[in-house]
Amino acid sequence: GLEGIERAVHTQQRPLAIVEERTTVMLQRIPETLSVPCVQHELDILGFGGCYDALYVPMKRSGNRNLRYAFVNFASPADAARCINACTGKPFGSLNTDLVCVVQYSHGQGAAFVLSRGAEALAKFWQRRSRCGGKRREGPSLDGDGDSEPSP
Repeated sequence: GLEGIERAVHTQQRPLAIVEERTTVMLQRIPETLSVPCVQHELDILGFGGCYDALYVPMKRSGNRNLRYAFVNFASPADAARCINACTGKPFGSLNTDLVCVVQYSHGQGAAFVLSRGAEALAKFWQRRSRCGGKRREGPSLDGDGDSEPSP
């Protein structure tokens, strides 16, 4: 009876509190029509303006659509956790879409990781360009935020 319940309560181990230190998240299943400024705008609308220091939105070779994911590095672990809670399970952004966003911690962490993803994309573009006879054509460039965007 009651004695068994008390014993169960007293012997039950409580889980240890895990303090999350990760700051970089990967937004998955975002609408492919969102450009880098649009992703920034949507993050700002959600209350994350000024809370992140790096954003990378990989674009398709055509440059006019993203690959439906983005990396964001937040200034604090609390902001990263808040983003996961705010965006997971809901459509990302104000577009009318059936896509449900999934946000998880990125395997790579920090602003340097996010910016390196953009730099890698740019290097791959220039490697492809040199294999195509060196013809000058428009392609992605890195702006001050490390975002991969088509050149104007």
